[in-house]
Amino acid sequence: MTSPAPAARHPHAPRGRDIHEAGRTATPLELLFDLTFVVGVALAAAQLHHAEGAHHVLAALPGYLLAFFAIWWAWMNYTWLSSAYDTDDAVWRVLTLMQMTGVLIFATGVPGLFEGRTQLAVVGYAAMRLPLCVQWLRAARGDAARRATCLRYAGGVAAVQALWIANDAASGWLPAAGAWPAIGVLVLLELAVPVWAETRGPPTPWHAHHIAERYSGFVIMILGESILGATNAVSNLVQAHGLTAELALVGLGGALLAFCLWWMYFLLPSGAALHAHRERSFGWGYGHYVTFAALAAVGSGLEGGRRDEARRRRQRAGRRRRGGRAAGDLRGLDLGTAPPRHARARPAAGPAGAGAGMHRPGAAGGGARAAAALGPAAAVAGAGGHDRGAGAAAGGELHPRRHAKN
Repeated sequence: MTSPAPAARHPHAPRGRDIHEAGRTATPLELLFDLTFVVGVALAAAQLHHAEGAHHVLAALPGYLLAFFAIWWAWMNYTWLSSAYDTDDAVWRVLTLMQMTGVLIFATGVPGLFEGRTQLAVVGYAAMRLPLCVQWLRAARGDAARRATCLRYAGGVAAVQALWIANDAASGWLPAAGAWPAIGVLVLLELAVPVWAETRGPPTPWHAHHIAERYSGFVIMILGESILGATNAVSNLVQAHGLTAELALVGLGGALLAFCLWWMYFLLPSGAALHAHRERSFGWGYGHYVTFAALAAVGSGLEGGRRDEARRRRQRAGRRRRGGRAAGDLRGLDLGTAPPRHARARPAAGPAGAGAGMHRPGAAGGGARAAAALGPAAAVAGAGGHDRGAGAAAGGELHPRRHAKN
């Protein structure tokens, strides 16, 4: 009597899905899984947005690329695994929930990555990766033909994760200059695991159209997060300053940009292309890191455009306030409140001095203050007024002499 197949001994173990399965679409669990990753993408883009506002983009770019790599890589590994071995049973759901929890922990630690604090992010990354190893072990138990492939996945993911933990533990005594080279080596090891697992044995039975749908759904969610952030920024400006033609054009431009990006992405029927050329899956899948990271950065740039518009509005409002204060000072000038400065400094004796000190004040003193507010034209007017005052003083000095002769 023949022994039962491994799948029969373990009826709940994942077995390879049919690559030609008709009507294969994303499950509700997969869509919920994607939403938790959008939270991490939003936080990474927010940190990049803050760096743009502080003019420190280049300093923040390595942290953004690393954070986005961890988010994208964990999402990608689960997506390809679920396309080949998703059973949607209770064990699968619990393991997926554990990975979702790890995503949220990692997202909480994303701001620390931009400041050199990696402990919380490493804990979250481990919480994402270790349940994935268990899922690969279940797939190895249920798919005898590809057991070696699944075991290579499980062993490779676990080994690289152990290296991440060791690298984080050693970061306290390693020189700072060696941190990024070590991270670069770990990233290359992560990328090498699927290549090693898939090329050394029978490849996993992922569904091309299902993979294309999952990637396109993630693109839409990233664009939606970008549109939401940009809309919130425009809404805050409208509430603060009212709707203007400039704000309307800025909002319309952001929406058109997102629409054009969506249109360009869906020009190529990715599902049919992947199904016809399964050997190109690595280039297609890995290349989406650049696509996803760039789309999230576009959302950060859209919010930065709204920030720049708000700064320009504040600057215009400041100029209007300063102009209003200058006009108020000019209206409030009393041109007859103070004698000329030289008259206060050098009081003269005798009738001529009395005439100079008692001529109608304001021509010189008021002209001096007006010159400070109005510039050269007011200075000319003030000088003329001073000359008229001096002439009056001279007249007051000559009249007594004329009467004395008489």
